[in-house]
Amino acid sequence: MKRLCVLIMCFFVLGVASAKGGGNRDREEAQNLFEFNRLTAVVPPFTGPANPIRGIGGAGAPWQIAAGKAELHANGEIEVNVRGLVLVRTGANPVANFAVILSCQSIDAAGAPTVVNLVAGITPATTTGDASFEGTVTPPSPCIAPIVFVAIPATATAPARWLAISGF
Repeated sequence: MKRLCVLIMCFFVLGVASAKGGGNRDREEAQNLFEFNRLTAVVPPFTGPANPIRGIGGAGAPWQIAAGKAELHANGEIEVNVRGLVLVRTGANPVANFAVILSCQSIDAAGAPTVVNLVAGITPATTTGDASFEGTVTPPSPCIAPIVFVAIPATATAPARWLAISGF
């Protein structure tokens, strides 16, 4: 009888432990608002300012990307990693820093649709097109159809121009 009680207690403890573990995983997944495991580089007809996406024009020449990933968490943390984001023509990245921009379709105070583009930050980039960014943003509410851009940062005389975008 004593062995049976010990066995039942073991099963009970294992059941509680596995239920808690599953609950934590579910909670962690719920905190991840979106995750893109692929970014796409700018190509014609999106090169240049003629065909912007959400008001952001593309870089002036085609780019390519070996790998890219973007994540946004409920607490506003945003993580972006790119590898091999380079000009098609040269196979190199001539840009010293990449900007990370979160774009959302939203609703303004008057109830009209609007686009909100938030610069999450700037991160150094290598000549081989590698960069990693971790920062925090405060997305608008609602943030409908979020897009993450990796871009040439804006300057006093030129707007940001996107190099890669979440999607495939």
